[in-house]
Amino acid sequence: NLNLTKNYNFVKKLNIETNSNEKLEVKEIDIKNDVEENIKFSKNNIHYLTKEEKELFEFGEKIHYALEMLDFKNPNFDELEIPTYYKDKIKKFISSELIKDGINFYKEYEFMENDSNLKHGIIDLIVETNDTLKIIDYKLKNIDDKAYLEQLLGYENYLSKITNKKIEKYLYSIVDETIRKID
Repeated sequence: NLNLTKNYNFVKKLNIETNSNEKLEVKEIDIKNDVEENIKFSKNNIHYLTKEEKELFEFGEKIHYALEMLDFKNPNFDELEIPTYYKDKIKKFISSELIKDGINFYKEYEFMENDSNLKHGIIDLIVETNDTLKIIDYKLKNIDDKAYLEQLLGYENYLSKITNKKIEKYLYSIVDETIRKID
């Protein structure tokens, strides 16, 4: 993607005045335009969103952002600009078994992997304990989509190349307060 504007379409006439009898030489430029395949681990949306789906998606992003900004070791829930109902859900998540033994928290951990294809991923949360890395992919509600399992397997594959720690995978439904361990 070259991000070129199409402003040249607005030029109707080009006037070039010259006092010279020299010829103007025009050279064609051949720009390679092959598309590089970019694979990502996250689920693709393959339909137009309804107004309700769009609002839910945007709200889910707001919850993700709140979790990203929250200090899990010393949380200040008053700073979260979300309804109290969701603050309570996040408090429950922070106090869950998944979080409480964490020594380090890596939020929105972005990586690029270049094996046979370029792969891009953003892991919602990695909780590091003394001997384990817990990959946690949190969703607003639904955690039953098969695409989420494949996503977590991709994350695990990447992390297994950079650590010797045991890796565990979890899906977490914020609304339902449900933890699902993936084996």
